[in-house]
Parts: sequence; C-alpha cells; structure tokens
Amino acid sequence: MHVYLINPRYQGNDAGYTFPVGLAYVGAVLLEAGHTVEALDIPGHRLTDAQVEETLAGLEAPGLVGISSLISNVPSVQKVISQVRLAWPGTPIVLGGGMATSMPEFIARELQPDILVLGEGERTVVRLVEALENGADLRAIPGLAYLEGDRYVATEKPGEIMELDSLPFPAWDLFPVENYVYRTLTDWGRVRAMPMATSRSCPCKCVHCAHTSGWVPRFRSAESVVDEIEELVQRYQVEAINFYDELFTANRQRVFDICTLIQERGLKVQWYCTSRVNLADLEMYQTMRAAGCRLITYGFESGSNTILKNLRKGATVEQNERAIRITREAGLEAQGTFMLGNPGETDASIDATAQFIIDNNLTVFDFNFTTPYPDAPVFLDLLDKGRIPDLKKFVFSLAEATTLTFNLSEMPDDRLIAGRARALDKLYSHYAKNLHPKEVTDDQGSYWECFTCGTVLEPESKRDTLLTWHRCGECKRLYFWPLRCFPRAQANLDRLQARLDALKAEGHNRILFYAGGTHTIRLLVDLDIRGLGVVGVADSNPAKKGTQLLGYPVVHRDDLPAMLAGIDAIVISSYQFSEAIYQDLQPLAEDCELIRIYPS
Repeated sequence: MHVYLINPRYQGNDAGYTFPVGLAYVGAVLLEAGHTVEALDIPGHRLTDAQVEETLAGLEAPGLVGISSLISNVPSVQKVISQVRLAWPGTPIVLGGGMATSMPEFIARELQPDILVLGEGERTVVRLVEALENGADLRAIPGLAYLEGDRYVATEKPGEIMELDSLPFPAWDLFPVENYVYRTLTDWGRVRAMPMATSRSCPCKCVHCAHTSGWVPRFRSAESVVDEIEELVQRYQVEAINFYDELFTANRQRVFDICTLIQERGLKVQWYCTSRVNLADLEMYQTMRAAGCRLITYGFESGSNTILKNLRKGATVEQNERAIRITREAGLEAQGTFMLGNPGETDASIDATAQFIIDNNLTVFDFNFTTPYPDAPVFLDLLDKGRIPDLKKFVFSLAEATTLTFNLSEMPDDRLIAGRARALDKLYSHYAKNLHPKEVTDDQGSYWECFTCGTVLEPESKRDTLLTWHRCGECKRLYFWPLRCFPRAQANLDRLQARLDALKAEGHNRILFYAGGTHTIRLLVDLDIRGLGVVGVADSNPAKKGTQLLGYPVVHRDDLPAMLAGIDAIVISSYQFSEAIYQDLQPLAEDCELIRIYPS
C-alpha cells in the first residue's frame, strides 16, 4: 500500500524545531513491511496552509494517510484533516500519537478521522495496513478505535512493545533532515544535532505527567543505542545528540554500557540527556562526561518543598541542590524545567522558585504553567471532580504550556500571570547584570574563565552582535561577554545611544523596543535610558503577551497599530530577523522612526 504520513504544524509554533521521531518510526516499520511511504512535514518545510493544499492537490491519492500529534495540537490537526478530505475525499485517515491515545472517543467524535491507533503504533499500524489491503476485520487488531455510525468502537487494549531493539531505526530520510540538524535543540550553538529515543515511559508517578507510551519503562540495549548514534554521525555528520527519553538514567548499568561503547568506537559526539535528582551519581556522571555528555536536564519544577510534595515529585529542594552540585562536580552543566500554577501555589512559592534558580546559578528562560494534559493523574482527578465542565472548550484551548489554559492553584488567573511575569523579570535582570566570565589576572597577564568549570575562554573580537548568549565549549554554561570585549558590538551600542540621546534632546522621548528576548534585556540594562519614556516591548510570540521585561510591559505585535500613536521611535533589537521586522513595521509606523541596530 502507498501510505502518506503527515507531520502537522504545532499549534502556536511554526518553527518545527524537533524532528518527528515518532512518525519516522512508523515510516520505518511500514517500509520494512514492504509498503511505499512518503511524508509531508509541514513544520519541517515551514509550509503555509495554501502550500499544503497545493501540495496535496498535486499528488495522486494514496491508500492511507497517517497523522500523528499531541493532544495540545487539536486545532492544527483538525485543519490538516479537512485539507486531506478536500484533496483526497475517499482516502482513509488514521490518527495516532499522544492525541489519539489520551482521549480516543473524544478525538474520534470531534475530529472524525476514520481510524485511531492507540498506544505505541509501530506494530498496530502494520497490521492495520495489511487488514485494509485484504478487507480483513479490524476488530481482530488490538489498539484501534473508530466510529460505526454514532457508536464508538475500541478493540482490545494493545500491550507495550517490550523488545525495543526489534524496531528498525527511524526512517529519517522521509523528512527534511537538513532542515533540522542545524536547529538548536539544546542551545549549544551551531552544531549538527538530532534527537534520539532510547527508552519508553518512566518509573515515576508525578501527578502532572501523562505516559502515552504506557506505564512500563522499557530500554533499548546499549548496542542498539550506539549503533544509531554511529549511523547518524556517518550519514548526517551529526555532532550532538539530544536523548529525549523521559528518564535516560533510569537504568544505571545501561548508561555505563552506552558510555563504554561510545568510547570504544571512537565516536566524537556531544550529547544531552535527562536525569532525576535522586539518581544523581558522581561516578556515573563522570563516566558520562568522558563519553561526550555535556548537559543534564532535571524536572526541578519548583523551589518550594510544599509544591514538590503536592506534585508527588518524590524529591525535595535540598535534593535538587545536591543534584546540581554533583552534576557540576562531574564537569557537566545542570539545566532544569520549572512550572508555576501548581496545586497550592502562592506568591511566596513563586518567589522561592525564582530565588532557587538564582541561588543555584541556573539559566531558565521561561516558566511553564502546570497544565493538566489528558491522561495525567491530575487531569483524571479534575474530570472525576467535575472541574472541567466543558471538555471540548478545554481540549481546544490547550497549547504550549507557556500559555495558561487551566489554573490548578487557588490564585486568581491574573495574579498567577503577574507572578510569572514578576519571576521572569527577576531572572532576566539577574542574568543581564551577573552572568559574565570571570576575569583573572596573574603573572602571565589577564584572561577570562568560565565561572562554572574554569575553562579559559577567548572572546570573538570581530563579533558585532551586542547581546547574544555564549556557551562554554566544555561545560556548555551560558554566559554574556562584557561588551568591552567586542569593539564592533560596543560601537553599535554607542551609535544607538547617540540616536536616543538626540531624540531625547528634541523632546521625542517615547520609545518602544521590538523583540522581547535577550538582546532587549541587555539594551535595557546597558543603555542610559534616563529621561526616555520607554512605553514597553513588543514581540511576535503570543506567549509573551502580558509578561514584563525588566519591569516594562510586553505586548503582542498585533496590538501595535492601536498603540503607535504618540510613539516617537521603535528600536528593533533583533539580530537575525532585523530586516523582516523592519519590513513588517514600515507600513504601520508612518509617524515614528524605526531604528535598526543591525542594518540589512
């Protein structure tokens, strides 16, 4: 059969930063079974809706269309299904992934795919395609759901795939690999990076986690993992691997085996993985460091023991701090995720979380809101208590966790959002003022050291960008160079300062900054803006709307036309997208000056 796989755009994010590993596994098993497989990667190719429709209309209808996505992406998948129906009205549409598994009957009724594949789909989808080819009864295949008229039908529950080594490697070539390998997965800079999955599920029972791959942890062998690393290096010249397992270090001996094989085969690849604070182990981490690991991410979630207890994390603030110390002692960078809006959240616990990040010298650029995604224990509890009266409204509103879709705390929504803005403001101010390499002077002269691992750092003196992050080549710690290390960057700042001073002297002092990222953070810290009426910061990311940047309100780009009256100048602080932003703003900003730090 000719199968056409579609990777839909992620709701609220057109960039497509993560390679669709799950869909690539489905493509691989279908190819292995002798079927013809093609794929349309909407975010990978950055296709517009019009381009998707044009592409589908220009192709011969396949025997089946397979779509996979997360439950937080319902509107986007609904759009893709309608586009497929328009182009190929007689083609069966099969929907899988976390979206299908977490709420099968709801999704079957609301999105109307022909068939849903539940759980891990690799084995199920092969049997499904064979059954459709032969006209066999679908009821005999575990792991399917569909509607018969208005009646919802679900076949026997599928079991987990226990032998993960039996699966072929993902069919990478079905997707635009080159569009992914340069996209930064871990903020390491311009390295060729790809993600890998080496295990499924997690042994922990945190209330906010939904395990759509089942509740039984399973692991690929060390040989299988390192074979895949080697193939990625050879085929795509990959330099960095993102192990995005839920808990990479859950099997200690396997970690040692993987590290041994990486070194025995002479693979020079850096890698990033997840761990858990109670598994922090100096011997294991030193072995990982020697085999190329550079960064470990933990789900710290909060700086409050009360909140951690409410989340059933099985960890304390003290354990979190110990894990950070062990990680850094091993020469690795510690990175963490944090959530706000937890059960029991207060202003004090939000402030404690921000202070924990500062006290432990972490870099966190955003906070997620704790979101009760379907199938997680917290979601099931809310449903049981009737706290989600309009299920459709709830599901269709789900998005990236930086958007508040459901408040699990007792704080009012506006107070919780304000608390998040306050915490981010505190962090950004701290970063801009304090994250600098350490300047050392001795008998040999002056030089710079990484303030985490002590590696000697060399500034790139020709750089003209003012305010970008840098990473230590060894421990991958983020930092800012002082501007005096970059004469060209300092010159750009001086030119901007002179222009703002001239506007102020002319009485034109109402200024708006565009782009709510680190460039603007550093501008607000390094510029002399006394006497200027900084109105705020504009950004194209809807998740930043309503937050603050160093005390200044952040507005969405779409809100600009209503507020441009009375603004004298807009400073475009973005480096990479300076020209695009300038062209976008030009028709709107007829009565104010557009100032680009980096002219095209």
